Amino acid sequence: TVREIYHKQHRRRVNDKTSMERFINSYSTDYFKLSKNYFKGKKVLDAGCGSTGYLIISIHRMGSTDIHGIDLGTDFIASTQQSLRNFKVPINDVTLQTGNVLKIPYDDSYFDFTCCNGVLAHLHNLDEVKKAIGELSRVTKPNGFLYISSGSSNTTAGLLENVIVPATRSYYENNVNFKKFIDELSPKDFHQIIDFISEKMEKHTNEKIILESVKPLLDVDFCVTIQDILQTPLRLTFPEGFILKQYQERGFFQIKLLKKYVVRKNIRKFTAPLHYYTNNKISKILYGTGYHEYIAKKRNF
Repeated sequence: TVREIYHKQHRRRVNDKTSMERFINSYSTDYFKLSKNYFKGKKVLDAGCGSTGYLIISIHRMGSTDIHGIDLGTDFIASTQQSLRNFKVPINDVTLQTGNVLKIPYDDSYFDFTCCNGVLAHLHNLDEVKKAIGELSRVTKPNGFLYISSGSSNTTAGLLENVIVPATRSYYENNVNFKKFIDELSPKDFHQIIDFISEKMEKHTNEKIILESVKPLLDVDFCVTIQDILQTPLRLTFPEGFILKQYQERGFFQIKLLKKYVVRKNIRKFTAPLHYYTNNKISKILYGTGYHEYIAKKRNF
């Protein structure tokens, strides 16, 4: 299942500090377009928190000490608690329990700030997405905020999302050798390739190419990112304006499209400018309008 796949991937991330720090440091009150001390005294939900809890850790660093995380099953709890301990988050500041975005186990208007980060794309269809957003809205207080990281639009996504990723995923599903390579992927696989290339180039062309400096750029974080893209069997994209419409129909306003520049330490640092600055002509080809992340405020009717 999707949950089992992600749990395995997240376990790798929990044990890799570089990967965890990348995610944790991706979020800030500036990114959410909120005041610096907004989260102090606020009750927060991470709906679909996964087995790393990185968004929980980030929001705790911003000041909240009453954070709740839900996800499917119970396997994620021990892993997330380990992650919280790794980053010195007091366990008593976080409540973790089994829950589904289609039926969130909290009362109406319970949270000041509700997050749903990368979950909606793994539901079965748009009707389920509508239901999930209805639930996220229900548990958010009037004047509270709802943050949704939803993925790409199926009409404005670029070459990667519309062509390269689907083709590579199909190959992964149908080629036994490629599937085995991806499922077991580790930095040493890339390092062996680099050594092989260096050795054969020197043998056949007398060129001594020093590629050792490339090896640290092909790390665990990069390997898990590739697995994330290819292993997950279900990944929805949304019609242009679909998420915005869901916000509006549920009484949200001040809807803002968010962008963050993710500072990476691996080879993806070279694509980060293209990923962030989507007005660049090459960015438009590769990423289209990019990955959609929104925040909006719930009206106080």
